[in-house]
Amino acid sequence: MTIGCSTRLWKKCVNWFALSGLVLFSVSSSCLQAPADLNSQIDSNYGKKILILRGYPIGESLHYNSQGAPKSRYREGSWTVSELTIEKIKIGEHLVEIQGPRIGLIFDRTARKLTATRLKAQIHLTLDRDSNQPDSSVMDALAKVFMTEDQITPDTLPIVWRNFMSNGYEFVPQQNGSDCYRLSGIGFKNSAGEILVQCEDRAQNKLTSGQKELLMLLGVRPFPANSKDVVVRPHQLYAPTPDYEPIAKEAGFEGTSVLEVSIQEDGSVSNISIKRPCGLGLDERAVDAVSRWRLSPALVNDRPETVRTDIEVNFILQ
Repeated sequence: MTIGCSTRLWKKCVNWFALSGLVLFSVSSSCLQAPADLNSQIDSNYGKKILILRGYPIGESLHYNSQGAPKSRYREGSWTVSELTIEKIKIGEHLVEIQGPRIGLIFDRTARKLTATRLKAQIHLTLDRDSNQPDSSVMDALAKVFMTEDQITPDTLPIVWRNFMSNGYEFVPQQNGSDCYRLSGIGFKNSAGEILVQCEDRAQNKLTSGQKELLMLLGVRPFPANSKDVVVRPHQLYAPTPDYEPIAKEAGFEGTSVLEVSIQEDGSVSNISIKRPCGLGLDERAVDAVSRWRLSPALVNDRPETVRTDIEVNFILQ
């Protein structure tokens, strides 16, 4: 399975996943027309960085009030198409103007990480500035508009991304008794630094009852079931196709989004997470479509049972 990118996409890709310190663009001093102290604060906080727009608004012109709240309703997109880098800043008495290219994230199948690519669209962002508004208040307002890469954790992203961003769950056979699930890689830690689910590297320890309950809430269960069970797999009854994200379509981007889902006993789909993304907003489109799917339930020994499985959603431009 390939995740492709059309030659029409303006490629300027750099590694971005793991959200390490990334330098894409610098803010030219010739573009900065602002008081030195405020200019230095903005450059220190936001220069030479990829910035994530909070709320993931889609639009080429974005306007915020002096408190950092949007003045208009914008279409909410994906965080994978809601980044920018600052190329121009102009600070006036009543307005802060910021301009830069929209940055998108696509999944590099070889490197197995998200990479940043500069898109053709430019973002022009304006922030109102009240008369005599102190610099610190302007910075507070900008902090409500932007997130920086070091502020991103699985907890700050939509829940469907947390599996992928935390390196996901992996299935670990036990030497004795039931198999267990653990978090692959370094594991997913919550804001308190606690690993939510874990077992020994060699899988000699079973999950605690509390961990089992957590996995049940997440809908995690191996599929197919035990090899001794007679399993009838689900099949599609109603499967609407997803809409194509306009930004990805404009970029000529194609790919495959792999989702991990729970198929309930009534054939509905729940507990959707992104297992292997595509990028450029297509994964959220896949999640939206699959959440409305209806399937025949999985049958284990002739009894309907909730199971956990993968669904691939392909995006191909016609």
